[in-house]
Amino acid sequence: MSNDQRTYERYPLSIDIRMTLPDGTEILLESMDISDGGVFLRIKDIEIPDVGTEVKLQIADSASDAEPRPIIPAIIVRRTELGVGLKYLLG
Repeated sequence: MSNDQRTYERYPLSIDIRMTLPDGTEILLESMDISDGGVFLRIKDIEIPDVGTEVKLQIADSASDAEPRPIIPAIIVRRTELGVGLKYLLG
């Protein structure tokens, strides 16, 4: 029996995500998977805030003529050796 309590199905996806911390610091991370309720981001030798920290997420787009991407509020809900799990704060 699994301890997985996720509500939404997760899908593998590798894209660059910009995380903005409460102090305005921006960190560029890579997603590992995504769902309707959140995203898991891979970390590489950087310090990530504690569980419970609210951040802002945005797809990092290198195309200069691209439309601005939406900014999604999220909260860090878990940390592992591989990365951080975030839950979207929508509605």
